[in-house]
Amino acid sequence: MDGIHILKEIYNEETELGPCPTVMLTGKGSEVIAIEAIRLGAQDYIIKENISSDALYIAITKARESFDLKTSHNEAKAFIELSQKMDAIGKLTSGIAHDFNNLLTITFGNAALLISLLQKEEVDAELCIEKTKVIQKTTRRGADLVKRLMVFARQKSLEPVTLDINDLINDFKDLLERTLGDFVNLNTDLGDDLEHIDVDPSQLENAIINIAANARDVMLDGGKLTLKTCNTNINDKLATVLKISAGSYVKLSITDTGDGIDDEVISRVFDPFFTTKDVGKGTGLGLSMVYGFVTDSNGAIEVESQKNQGTTFHLYFPASSAEQTIEGSEDQESNDKPASKSDISHTILVVEDEAEIRLLTKMLLVEAGYNVVEAEDGQEALDIIAQCGDDIDLVFTDIAMPGEMNGVQAAARMQVIKPTIKLLFTSGHAAEAVPDMELLSDYPVLAKPYQPQALISKIKDALK
Repeated sequence: MDGIHILKEIYNEETELGPCPTVMLTGKGSEVIAIEAIRLGAQDYIIKENISSDALYIAITKARESFDLKTSHNEAKAFIELSQKMDAIGKLTSGIAHDFNNLLTITFGNAALLISLLQKEEVDAELCIEKTKVIQKTTRRGADLVKRLMVFARQKSLEPVTLDINDLINDFKDLLERTLGDFVNLNTDLGDDLEHIDVDPSQLENAIINIAANARDVMLDGGKLTLKTCNTNINDKLATVLKISAGSYVKLSITDTGDGIDDEVISRVFDPFFTTKDVGKGTGLGLSMVYGFVTDSNGAIEVESQKNQGTTFHLYFPASSAEQTIEGSEDQESNDKPASKSDISHTILVVEDEAEIRLLTKMLLVEAGYNVVEAEDGQEALDIIAQCGDDIDLVFTDIAMPGEMNGVQAAARMQVIKPTIKLLFTSGHAAEAVPDMELLSDYPVLAKPYQPQALISKIKDALK
């Protein structure tokens, strides 16, 4: 193995250094190799024909000083980046707290009103249902907020469906108009016969809202925001520029009539924690989240802007090859309907350490026609299976629980006792944080928070 191959093995691209100061020895006429060595982290080189004790001393001294200087620079840069991130996290936490406090205020207020309404002699059923639906809608908003945060942190996988982007835009157009306010007009130019795409609908909505909110903030005197969609074919040349595969794509262009973005800023708009807004008014996370979502969806995003002529963001998504398409996102109203009752009586063992969730799950399953046995931890569940395992058809267990056994470990021991028992897991943690997650590839997992209908549907599927 020659010196260049050794340097390639030990070179750290992040620090742009090797593990120690390095001097490259090379023959006369091999300056190209020497330059390559410098690129791969060597601090200096010596031509073998010119080697001497003085030349070697100077080269080693220079290499040590250069290495130490670069190391110090990297440490200072890392410290600054960490400080910026901590500052942004503080701002982000404040924003999250604000959003959640709003959601909690709505939930607490409507729950209190609901209790008051139900205590009256004459109960207004229609008003009670209305308040209940408000609570349901608010909790969904809270769940979406958590999901978006987890996607940004790369701790939650995207959940793509095959959809028509025109339908999605039309469905949440009202929300987008409320985001823009009274002084910015929303226009749409939606292409005909648009190809379908495979994306996470909530994340696509979030991406559009992020870009729209930024546009609103730079059009303080009013303006216009235009959403345009069309089919487009990406050739090899453009694909190389966008760093995607050539082929058929759907392009979404979002154009504002603001002042435009300065040249020195436009190259950094997708950098995490970079913002041009005043302190307390932006974390610099929005466009970074958009960039992450688009690239994770196998697409690309680019921005073009001219001073005093506005800005356009182009989002490219590969056309779907799916034969069956799903129009828009999941119907939330259908999830709010009561779960249908089971035709066959089954007994479910619910293993959940959170008492309120365990009680709620039991009530939902009983209402759906199932018999339910409860356990608050893995050991209690294991004892129940050992005593009356023949009566249990399915175990529905949380994964992360206190005690000596998590849900996965407890389920594995239950299967030793009763190999035919059915399993369904649930968790509110990110997949990367779930213990023994790699063991669950062959089993269904229901993510928290879940809708009642989703729970019953998963139970039915698991029992098949």
